[in-house]
Amino acid sequence: MVNPFTPGSGSYPEVFAGRDPEVARLEKMLDELDVRPPARDVVFVGPRGNGKTALLRHLKRMTEGRCRQVLLVGKELTTPSDVVERLAKALGEESWLDRLGVVGAKVGIGGLSVEIRRAIDASAGSVGDALSSAAREAGRPPLVLCVDEAHEMAPAVMGLLLNASQTVRTDQGHQLMLVLAGTPRLATTIRGAGATFWDRCAKFRIGLLSRAASRRILVETMACARRTFEHAALETALDATQDYSYFVQLLGGYLYEASEETRSSRIRDIEVTAALAQFALDRDEYYGERFSEIASLELRKPAVVLARALQSGRRTQHRYELEEALRQGGVSGDQVGRTLAAVEDTGFVWREQADDYALGIPSLGAFAVRHSPDVVQELNGTKTGAGLC
Repeated sequence: MVNPFTPGSGSYPEVFAGRDPEVARLEKMLDELDVRPPARDVVFVGPRGNGKTALLRHLKRMTEGRCRQVLLVGKELTTPSDVVERLAKALGEESWLDRLGVVGAKVGIGGLSVEIRRAIDASAGSVGDALSSAAREAGRPPLVLCVDEAHEMAPAVMGLLLNASQTVRTDQGHQLMLVLAGTPRLATTIRGAGATFWDRCAKFRIGLLSRAASRRILVETMACARRTFEHAALETALDATQDYSYFVQLLGGYLYEASEETRSSRIRDIEVTAALAQFALDRDEYYGERFSEIASLELRKPAVVLARALQSGRRTQHRYELEEALRQGGVSGDQVGRTLAAVEDTGFVWREQADDYALGIPSLGAFAVRHSPDVVQELNGTKTGAGLC
């Protein structure tokens, strides 16, 4: 039997759970899309590995039979012609390319020709014209356009897409829903495209799973492979995942492999111990890569300051508490807000709601502190306040 767990694959999981409020809200939006254009674009935002792509895949299932859905990838959208080409490919509708002033254009195996790309890129309204044409096809269901990893989009193209979406929905009255998914850096990308776009979006904050959802995913996915858990073994595994969606899938996969080795249909302590040994290696390698990214942005010290502050008391803390921790950690007053935003962009910390911040993955904070003895020594040698001592 194939391992039923799918860590980091971007595919739809064997068991989708833990996003009931988001699914209910999306269901209401789709119902409204049947009768009128939505008032706002939609954004899924959260640290990587929390299941934003899985939610997009679930949205695709929700739209089957009632909407046309197109899924694009942000890092592939660097020019207007990228958007036009991929939209045409996904919908299988090339006739409306004629309306963009490029009569006879065809999206072949190699994509649009260089000449046609240049013509599209030179036209300020090409993305809007393409989106409008795709959305208004007579007799067709509403269009749901999703962009995964949207934080990787070129800001100029993001601006064109957001402007086009607003025009198609508000001014032309077509039934279009634009859904953007990305890390917390998506907020910076959207604001870079236009000061008010972010404020006008309907935001879905995708954070850690509930413990009940993590339990359901492990138990029900393992049941698909005809395996069950001993209670104590399940609780140990759940604690190790920290309810981080990627870790639930990663550890689940190693638990399945361990049960294959022991030829047991029951997940016991022996399987958990073996799985955790492999899981810890992957987790620490993953943490090392994440923290190296933070260090490359010269954010290692602020990240450690924030990790210590968030580990010292409540799980979430208000913006002003973290800004004060950064000041006491040596960040100059005029740079505090910008520094906190920069660390938030990495997903190391993130806003769960309003101005309440938490660690993206709790044990990544501990990893950062543990692997920065020089920073810790420096902080302990300064007057840092109770949150950093």
